Amino acid sequence: EISSENLQVTKIAGKGNMLPVREKSLEMCTSQSYCCSTLPAGCVLPVGGNFEILLHYYLLNYTRKCQQSEESVVSMIIANALLGIPQVLYKSKKGKYSFPQIYIRTLHALQTSQPIVSSQKGLESVAGKYQLLTSVLQCLTKILTIDLVINIRRQPREMYDQDSDEEV
Repeated sequence: EISSENLQVTKIAGKGNMLPVREKSLEMCTSQSYCCSTLPAGCVLPVGGNFEILLHYYLLNYTRKCQQSEESVVSMIIANALLGIPQVLYKSKKGKYSFPQIYIRTLHALQTSQPIVSSQKGLESVAGKYQLLTSVLQCLTKILTIDLVINIRRQPREMYDQDSDEEV
C-alpha cells in the first residue's frame, strides 16, 4: 500500500519531481488467496515509467512469498513485461537518464524508503494506470483462452530435412 498520509509531490530545484513512497505490508484477504491493498482516490505518480517499475518491484516481492507456483510464474511474466514500458521511454537516453540508471535509482529508493526522484515533468493517475493494466490483462486472458473455446485443429507438420540428398 502506498500511504497517502502527507502525500505530496514536491519540486526540487535541479532534481525534478519527488514522491515520497512508504511501503506497508499487504494484508491477506480471508476469502481469497489474493492480496488486498487500497489506494485512496486521487493518488498520482510522476510520469516516466514509475508506475510500471513500482508494480514490477511489488510483483517480484509477491513471487518470492507466493506459495502457488502458477501464480508465481504469471506474476513474474507480468512483472518482467511491465519493464518494457520504461525501457521504451528511456531507450534514447544516455548516462544518468538511461533506463538502467533510472531503474537502479528507483529500486534503491524503494529498498531504503527514500522518495522517488523523477526528472520528468507531470503526474499520472494511479487509478487510470491500474484500470489500463486491468483491461490489458483481461484482453490477454480472452486471447489466450480463445483456442480452448473455438477448439482450433491444426494440421500436423511434416518433418523433413531441407538439406537432404534426395531433394538435390
